[in-house]
Amino acid sequence: MTTPYAIVSDVHCHNWSRFSQVNSLGVNSRLQVILEELVRAATTLQAAGGNILRVAGDLFHVRGKIEPSVFNPTYDTFRQIAAMGIKIEIIPGNHDLEGHSADRLGNAMQQLEQIDGVHVIVEPRDLDGAVMVPWIEDLDELRAVCKKLADPNLDLIIHAPLNGVLTGLPAMGLEAGECAKWGYRRVFCGHYHNHKSFCGDTVFSVGATSHQTWSDPDTVAGFLIVYPDRVEHHESRAPKFINIDDVADITPAVSGNYVRLRLKDADEKVLLAAKRDLEASGAAGWVDHSSKKRTS
Repeated sequence: MTTPYAIVSDVHCHNWSRFSQVNSLGVNSRLQVILEELVRAATTLQAAGGNILRVAGDLFHVRGKIEPSVFNPTYDTFRQIAAMGIKIEIIPGNHDLEGHSADRLGNAMQQLEQIDGVHVIVEPRDLDGAVMVPWIEDLDELRAVCKKLADPNLDLIIHAPLNGVLTGLPAMGLEAGECAKWGYRRVFCGHYHNHKSFCGDTVFSVGATSHQTWSDPDTVAGFLIVYPDRVEHHESRAPKFINIDDVADITPAVSGNYVRLRLKDADEKVLLAAKRDLEASGAAGWVDHSSKKRTS
């Protein structure tokens, strides 16, 4: 590998309901933002001199069901990226599958292969500079496959849970230390929605392309540009989900983002003022989950 490539993961194309509307193109507005992030990853890659965009799983959101109003704009976006001269390589994640394993019949993005330059990887493969392994539910089976294909000159791209990426989750996935010992140059994991690196920047959680739900505050979203000697993270420009626990936290940083108010024992005057401040600060939307002050 002498030129960089890009990795996106956990894109979750979907007709999102909260904070969304149908735009002038008839496309869900939040889906449109996600697709624009894919194009931004492609143009950033091209500017860096690369021409391979790799998707580390979960391109779609709803398992076993894909709506035409989601698939068709996604198809058009991949056709646009391919027309730029960029090759796209995709592994199915668990959300892309009708069943529990990856195959041509049961994954939601297989029809994208009708686009010249798009390849859906349903079996572990050694590609240009990287080994790509689609979703394997049994972690012991995944370990065996990854160890068998190990090459110190190649990167590994998988869709699998990686311990230590998200706080509060039990450690039931892969350990970064064991992944580092498999024998690859670097290991990139999709699945958990937070970008994080381990083991001296040799093991990475790619992170989601954008924030999607109230599980995502304080996580880092975006895409990676992978060079032979380094990895660059480019933070998403899509709106973030932000928790506000104190009125002092309502700053210009909420501009363009989605906010959840979680004030404690707040009276109506405080809540009304907080909502006015959110509007003045340019929040893209908000919900109120505050606890109200009780009166005697």
